[in-house]
Amino acid sequence: MKWPIWFPYPSSWLRALLAILWISAFGYVVWMFAAWGWFLSVITGDLSIQILSLLLAFMVGACAYGKICDLLVFRVSKTQAKFVSWRGFWEGCLAIIVPVLSLINTVVAILPIYDPRIRDLSEEQAFILLPLLYLSAVFLYQLEYVLRHWFQAKRNQAKLTQQKQKKYQRSLRSKPLPKVVKNTPINSIEHDLNKLKGELGLTSMGDIRRSKSMPNSTKGSGTHRPR
Repeated sequence: MKWPIWFPYPSSWLRALLAILWISAFGYVVWMFAAWGWFLSVITGDLSIQILSLLLAFMVGACAYGKICDLLVFRVSKTQAKFVSWRGFWEGCLAIIVPVLSLINTVVAILPIYDPRIRDLSEEQAFILLPLLYLSAVFLYQLEYVLRHWFQAKRNQAKLTQQKQKKYQRSLRSKPLPKVVKNTPINSIEHDLNKLKGELGLTSMGDIRRSKSMPNSTKGSGTHRPR
C-alpha cells in the first residue's frame, strides 16, 4: 500500500517536533539579539542595526541547528565537519522559518473566535493552540518535502534526457557510412562527368551494333543515278 502524499510522512512529524523544540530553546538567544539591536538602534538612531542583529541571530541559529543535523542525522565525514553543509544549513533555516509560519497560521486561524477581552491565555486554551501550531508545522514540512522531491525528479529527468541525446549523437558519429553514400559523387561536376561517360559508352555500343548488322556489299559502294 502506497503512502498518500497528502498525509504527512513520519519524517515530517519528527522534523516539526524538533523544529518547535529548537525554536523554543533558541528563542531566548533571538530575544537577546533583538534587545541589544533595539538598544543600539535607539542610541545611534539607525534602524539597520536592529535588522542586522535579527539577521545575525537567524544565521547563528540556522548554522547551529544545521551543525547538529550534520553530526547526528546526515553523518557528515570528519573532513567536512569543520563547516556546516548546505543540507544542514537548509534544515537550520527551516527549523526557524517553519515555526514562525506555523505561529502566523495559528494566529490567523483563531482570529475569528478570538475575544479581545482575554489578555492572558489559560492552560486549556494554550493546550488547544499547541496542537494547531504543531499540525501547521507538520504540513509545512510535508509541503517542503513534496516540492523538493518534485524539483529533484525534474532535474534528474532533464539530466537523463541530455545523456540519452549525447549517447545518440556519439552512436551516429561512430556508425560507418553506407556504401551507397560513399560511392555517390561528391559534387555536381563529377556527377555530370559520370553521366557524360555513360552516354558516350552507350552511343559507341550502338554504332558497333549497327555496323555489324549492315551487309558487306553495301560497305564502301556508292549510289548511281540512272542516265
